[in-house]
Amino acid sequence: MSGPPSETANASLGILASEAQALYDKAKRLREEMDKLPQGDAQRALYEKTILDLLDSAQKLSIRVSTAASKK
Repeated sequence: MSGPPSETANASLGILASEAQALYDKAKRLREEMDKLPQGDAQRALYEKTILDLLDSAQKLSIRVSTAASKK
């Protein structure tokens, strides 16, 4: 990424926003898989933990993007 600093910053923010969306989409897919498992299945707990971790990471990235964008 070489270009004016504002273009580079915008590109970086775009990449972070895309990554946050990808994490959210992955969590959504895992939720759909988890919902197919019967209640009480031991794998559900693993799915839940992974989904929560993905959503937490997506939220943190989104906050970073929003904060950086508001400083422009």
